[in-house]
Amino acid sequence: MTESSRRVSRAAILLVAGLLLGSLAVPGGAACAGAWNIVSSPNQGEAGGDFDNELTSLAVVSANDVWAVGDWGTYGAARSTLALHWNGSSWSKVATPNGSNEVNWLSGAAALASNDVWAVGSTATNPPEQSTSKTLIEHWNGSAWSVVTSPNPTPPLSGGGPVNNQLLGVAAVAPNDVWAVGQSTDFGAGQTLIVHWNGTAWSVVPSPHPGTYSVLRSISAVSANDIWAVGTYYKDGLQVTLVEHWNGTKWSVVNSPNDGPFLQELFKVRAVSANDVWAVGYHLAVFGVNQVYQTSIFHWNGTSWSVVPSPDVNQENNYLWSVAGASASDAWAVGFYDTGFELKTMTQHWDGTAWTIQPSPNASTYIDELLDVAMVSPTDVWSVGHSTGFFTFMTLTEHFSASCASSALHVSSITPSIVGNSVRGAVAVADSAGASISGAAVTVTISRPGAAPVTQTKPTNSAGIATFSTSARSPGTYTFTVTNVTKAAFTYDPAANAENSDSINVP
Repeated sequence: MTESSRRVSRAAILLVAGLLLGSLAVPGGAACAGAWNIVSSPNQGEAGGDFDNELTSLAVVSANDVWAVGDWGTYGAARSTLALHWNGSSWSKVATPNGSNEVNWLSGAAALASNDVWAVGSTATNPPEQSTSKTLIEHWNGSAWSVVTSPNPTPPLSGGGPVNNQLLGVAAVAPNDVWAVGQSTDFGAGQTLIVHWNGTAWSVVPSPHPGTYSVLRSISAVSANDIWAVGTYYKDGLQVTLVEHWNGTKWSVVNSPNDGPFLQELFKVRAVSANDVWAVGYHLAVFGVNQVYQTSIFHWNGTSWSVVPSPDVNQENNYLWSVAGASASDAWAVGFYDTGFELKTMTQHWDGTAWTIQPSPNASTYIDELLDVAMVSPTDVWSVGHSTGFFTFMTLTEHFSASCASSALHVSSITPSIVGNSVRGAVAVADSAGASISGAAVTVTISRPGAAPVTQTKPTNSAGIATFSTSARSPGTYTFTVTNVTKAAFTYDPAANAENSDSINVP
């Protein structure tokens, strides 16, 4: 997030909100009862002084290896890079270097492995209002963060003055294939900036920059030849969406819609698959003295980008800063909304059909914003940002966790019996937690002495049992063999069966 957007968001004041419980569905048919909770996170400068702290980006390696980066310092004065690490139990501060100037931000992060994590941002002269900024790239090698030399192009811009360079987002494909995006600007003009790591060095890669001012704020990769970057540019005096795509050879502009006729902002793009990519931001919904911004969500279906309806809490300002998805029916978007007096966290969830606002807590009495979200799994989701007391901003980390019923089915028992002139087999079906599953279709083949086998399919009852029977016409062995179990949104795991068949002897 740029310094200007930080200043805009800090103009309001905020209310404390309580934590509520939400129920969500996860891919695979598992039913989850989940909630967002605030997790304690450290701050720099806690011993004293008027220091702000904020977290702007997340990078996930595993459930017990998560990074959050940002900055800390005094607004309008020196600022330093900030990195926190989650080890599965708690967040801790990890030392990070600064660039060559006094004001330093880390705006984006991406992880390939526990010893291969990248963070990008900028390093600027002080004071920020008249600063000259350069790109800043840092790398974690498993032991320490270090600054990696990064390019600073000087394109011929039309606005005059020195060229400033910023990096706002990063995506990692492989150890020798990492991308970062941002902008190059002067006093009155700007263009997109894309740089690439080939395993040895960072270099500038040519990118389209339509309009008099264009910026790329985020980047996400499906594969080495399928990468997306989003931002905005000015067209006919209006700020509109900008979407660019890398096909393995070059970057090109892809046609993208706008949410309304006025100003647009795209802040984050995250790819789930080649035909499932999300981008979020906001748009100017009411133009004029009492202008209002509302949420915007866009989706790529493999063929085209479209606007997807997104809810807003009220008719005040509603912003989305980030999005992350695990599947076609499970994605999160985060940001904040304005009550007119306070700023409160906002979390939205996609269930494959619609986006809905989910309850999320607030840590302060004035301002709480969520700036990034990342999914470890459908039941393990992180979001970070900042919250404020009366004077300063503090780090804010929130975690969504859920308890889900297993989506894997197995046969827990097969019980043959003789009842009158019939042989019966009761097949019990359960999930991996041992809970009985009703409504599952069980297919059984019954081998009979002196007769051809018979195959039957029966549903399990409320106790998770399906009952099969055949006439006991002849003495001998009758065997009940389960050949399949099906239930919508569940997976049959025969390897987990307590038994696949069972027999009974009729005298």
